[in-house]
Amino acid sequence: RKPKVEEPTETYTGEKININTASAEEIHTKTGLSKTVCFSITGCRKRDGNYRSVEDLANVPRFTEAHMKKYGPMFEV
Repeated sequence: RKPKVEEPTETYTGEKININTASAEEIHTKTGLSKTVCFSITGCRKRDGNYRSVEDLANVPRFTEAHMKKYGPMFEV
């Protein structure tokens, strides 16, 4: 039987990135997300208006559930 692998319990403690004001380049530089994903984030914001919550990123093409788990704590609105 394999031992149970626990999820990391650490939370992000750095400066949060405001997804309503940050440029794609800023998001890329601070997170390491691919430029394609970063441009999707800013493109959806431009097309649909400001995000109401970080969870709205779930509607962004190319921003996966894994991205949300890893990078979501880095963002704020």
